Amino acid sequence: MRGLIFIKYLKSSVFFLRRSATFIIIGGLALVNTSCRTVSEAMLQFKDAYYEVVCEGLNQPWSVVEGPDNMLWITNNTAVVSRFNPTTKEMTPLQVQLPFKRESKFAFFAHGLALHPQFATQPFVYLSYMYVQKDDTLTGHLDVIRLQYNSKTKSLINPVLILEDKHISGTMVMGGRLLAHDNYLFITTSDERENGQSQDISSPNGKILRYHLDGTIPEDNPFEGSPIYSYGHRNPQGLVMHDGKLYSSEHGPSNNDEINLIVKGGNYGWPLVSGWGDTEEEKELIRENNIIGPVYTWTPTIACSSIDVIQREGYYYFVVTTLKESDIRLMELKDEYDDDPKELVLLDEQFGRLRDVCVTRNGRVYVLTYNRIQKNFKYGFLPRKMESFHYDMLLEIFFDRPDQPEIKVKQL
Repeated sequence: MRGLIFIKYLKSSVFFLRRSATFIIIGGLALVNTSCRTVSEAMLQFKDAYYEVVCEGLNQPWSVVEGPDNMLWITNNTAVVSRFNPTTKEMTPLQVQLPFKRESKFAFFAHGLALHPQFATQPFVYLSYMYVQKDDTLTGHLDVIRLQYNSKTKSLINPVLILEDKHISGTMVMGGRLLAHDNYLFITTSDERENGQSQDISSPNGKILRYHLDGTIPEDNPFEGSPIYSYGHRNPQGLVMHDGKLYSSEHGPSNNDEINLIVKGGNYGWPLVSGWGDTEEEKELIRENNIIGPVYTWTPTIACSSIDVIQREGYYYFVVTTLKESDIRLMELKDEYDDDPKELVLLDEQFGRLRDVCVTRNGRVYVLTYNRIQKNFKYGFLPRKMESFHYDMLLEIFFDRPDQPEIKVKQL
């Protein structure tokens, strides 16, 4: 199934509440004209975007990554890992061997996924998951394991535990985004509590961790004998490496969702501050603690859930999915804070909550929807925002006008 993508530029209130915007209609595309923002001509190429539903009937998918085998690997919250063939559209569920026996009083949620860069000779798959007690305390932990892919039996076997974080409780959100790059495995952990441990370098909570792919701790990590790579994070939901630089997308509290450029040993502020700090007290805390500010922020929050990078006509853009706003955001790739941000919105509330985005090596863009949320254990899985979507799906996004005349593209 193919269809139209509705596109718009954001009102400036997404970034700064005090700024007002007027809209100018150019060729059917809604642009924002403000004293603080101009529209990049290069971004106008995205006006010809459209989508195709390539797989339906998914159940709470959380992560999609392209493997070195050119397959799309997908996890979901019911502990299923699958391989999707983009050419044949065939989805193959895999048997997953876990390092423990499941107990009925606990709920299991598969989250992040990464594959060894030398997958052909070292067929290792890295999986993060939450193991949460089924009561009001939500006591549980975040684990990361390494598995071996057996192509004959279509299974993931021989689990090796890399991270067992039992210190997280009181939240269903524990991080768990994974990224394998060169000889390293990066892991995000969260700590949304204002009295939490994000500033405590003896705790793995509220951090971005770095391991070797064999599960050992690199000697050049910033804190001796520790997997901690950066700290002061609230809830980093996405990771991407571009040109040797690591970026994260991160949930703020009720303000200041962020994109951050991650540096080794960096302090990103939580719970002392979020964003760049709005008060003199916060600014003093930033100076005293050498806190690194974000590249982009959103107030009100959009619940940015994943991040990747796309290249078009010599320009690089962040591609960010959102849960709260149910859309895709495209922004110019930046390493420093931009007070004149340029941003484009795709799929605005067309498919509900969007969980993950994957940009493949040849530039194809895939997006997972995420509308079936387990609100509580008594009543099970319930649609949250878009009640018409009883199952989730995998979308492919195209940025070139299709040749088929029956497929039309419409802009706001």
